[in-house]
Amino acid sequence: MQDIKNSDGRLVAKLDEQLDIIIIRHKGYQTKIIRKPNGSYEIVNTKPAT
Repeated sequence: MQDIKNSDGRLVAKLDEQLDIIIIRHKGYQTKIIRKPNGSYEIVNTKPAT
C-alpha cells in the first residue's frame, strides 16, 4: 500500500494499486473506493465500532 499525504505531510488515504482500492479513514470512519474490472467504482462506507 502507498500512503497519500496532504501538503502538511498528514496521511489522508492509502492506495492499493494491485487491488485498485483507495482507503480513507477519518474520525474512525472508513471509506473504500474500489475500481471494478468494468471501469465503474464501488463506494463502501464503514462506521466505527461502538
